Amino acid sequence: MANLEGVAQRWYSDERISHDGDDGFVEMMLLDGCFILELVWKINHPTQSTDGILSGALFIDLLGIENQVPFFILVELFHKTNSNSGASSKFNDLAQRLTDFVILFCDSKENEYVVDDGQVIHLLDLVYKAWTFSYAAKFIALGPWIREDDPFSLYHITSASELQEINGVEFEDSGKGPWLEIIWENERLLRNLILYEQHYTRHHEGTREYINDYAIFMGSLINSSRDVEVLRNSRIITNKLNDDQAVSTMFRRVYSMKWKSMPKAVGISGGRSSGGPTSHTPWSPISFVAAVVALILTFLQTLYAIRPAEKN
Repeated sequence: MANLEGVAQRWYSDERISHDGDDGFVEMMLLDGCFILELVWKINHPTQSTDGILSGALFIDLLGIENQVPFFILVELFHKTNSNSGASSKFNDLAQRLTDFVILFCDSKENEYVVDDGQVIHLLDLVYKAWTFSYAAKFIALGPWIREDDPFSLYHITSASELQEINGVEFEDSGKGPWLEIIWENERLLRNLILYEQHYTRHHEGTREYINDYAIFMGSLINSSRDVEVLRNSRIITNKLNDDQAVSTMFRRVYSMKWKSMPKAVGISGGRSSGGPTSHTPWSPISFVAAVVALILTFLQTLYAIRPAEKN
């Protein structure tokens, strides 16, 4: 692993990473990488003895920006523990296991994302790409209704209670159960994805901020406990916090992140991050309706289905 130290250090924007030649950084990569591979192996080979560690909270810890390990480090470690297979099959096997690891914690029945060799930066990047893949396709399908120059935007959407009481909008259950399950881990997950997406789109021109748009949408839709109550009574959400005001406060905090600059160090970045507010793309009123039906509420089902695993 020591021969990869110099390359790996360049993937971190944190200036606190030591460059003085000690073994601390190599040890960190080794321990963190082995832990991730061991966890992935246990998830693919579940037993009663491993049930205790397969929790949503641990999964979200692994997705923390500060906890990311370069994917090529995981590949190298995987090679050393699977010496009987070819390099290509090893990488594909690892990528598939990690992607299945993501899907295990969401309601999706099938994994639609196909990993492109060499395109995965780290575990959070893999989760981001796997989750936004199908929604990107849905968003493209809405293209005829989306106008880049429309003065209306997600920021002008009124709250759920106002939509219902003033505009006569009815929220109805699709018949597939609640779309959104609110648990304490939701905020941590969404914050990590928002920060990473802001950084990712800065370094990949032409990419859209799907999760940031989602945060704006939910922040506009939920302004008070009354809005949460409307969505809860319509079975759009299930509130596991047992406090509508807590849910409202959570989304207000997440919404405010859209206006904050990226931190100087965001873990593994693949390049230096920069500050400044992020941009958004306006949606017209008709695209609002289409997006709610075909995109945003679909996003809810996957993004917030994370919960502690209940496996035997």
